[in-house]
Amino acid sequence: RLVTFKGKHPNVRDNAFIAPSAVVIGDVTVGRKSTVGYNAIVRGDLGHVEIGESSTVNDKAVVIGPSFIGKWSTVDPMATIDQAVVHPCSFIGAGTILGRGSVVGAAAGSPAGRAKSSDACSDHKTSPLADGSVVFRIFVLSPTSARVVLSG
Repeated sequence: RLVTFKGKHPNVRDNAFIAPSAVVIGDVTVGRKSTVGYNAIVRGDLGHVEIGESSTVNDKAVVIGPSFIGKWSTVDPMATIDQAVVHPCSFIGAGTILGRGSVVGAAAGSPAGRAKSSDACSDHKTSPLADGSVVFRIFVLSPTSARVVLSG
C-alpha cells in the first residue's frame, strides 16, 4: 500500500514489486526491479528513503528515513534500518538492527541477529575509502553484542 504523507507520495520505478500487505509511506523512492516484501514497512515520514535498483527489503523488515539502501542489496526478514546507510551490494541479515547513523560499506554484510548503533562502533579504527565511505562488517557474537571487522 502506498501512502501519501504531507504531500509526498512514494515513487516506485518500473518493474518494482510492492507486496499487497507492505506499507510504503511518504518520501520514498523504490528503484527499478526492487522488491518490498510482505508486511514490510518503509517510512519516509521522517526523511527520504532511497531503495536502490534490484534491491530487496524482505518480509516484515522496517526501514525508517532518512535512509539509503544501495543497489543490489538485500535486507532480510525482520531487519530494521533506522536512519542508516547501506552501500551497494550489501547484505543485512534477518533480525539485524542498524541504529541511527550506522553505515554499512559496499559489499559488506551483517549476519542474522542484532547489531548496535554506530555509537557502539565509534571506538574502532576505521578504514576510509577514496570516496570517504567506511567499509566494515558486523558479526553477531550474542544477542546483546556485536563485533566490527574492518575490510580492505
